[in-house]
Amino acid sequence: MNLYRGAILALLAMAVAACSEEPAPQRADTDSAVEVANRITRDIASGINAGDAGQISRLFTRDAVAMPAQQATIEGREAIEQFYREFFTAYATTIDIVPVETRLFGDRGFSRGTYKMTLTPRTGEPPITDNGKYIYLIQRQPDGTWRLTHDMSNSSPP
Repeated sequence: MNLYRGAILALLAMAVAACSEEPAPQRADTDSAVEVANRITRDIASGINAGDAGQISRLFTRDAVAMPAQQATIEGREAIEQFYREFFTAYATTIDIVPVETRLFGDRGFSRGTYKMTLTPRTGEPPITDNGKYIYLIQRQPDGTWRLTHDMSNSSPP
């Protein structure tokens, strides 16, 4: 019984100590988080609208993971570039991306939002419109730049 009471007292002491500690300061403010994510989002949209697989792939880390809507998981910057190269060979694209939430946590962060994309098949078939949502994770690199580590999107129901 003494052991049990001692454990309870120790846990209570740790809880009181934890409550009295000051929270750790944040390394990034909201404005910088929004600016970082908005720049990346603009660069993604610009690359998609230009059909530039290289521009898009440069936004990713070497070991990044992409999970595009209705596609298999793609691992690595080179594979992501190849995916977009093949995609742009099949479709002319336009996209509008709207960020909804953005957060940075030290050297990592995320952005989520919605998109509307029009895919025009290069075979002459009618255009396809896709409305969906996305989330991407970013990480500050040793040189201070931010790159995508994970990118996932999926179509919303009609």
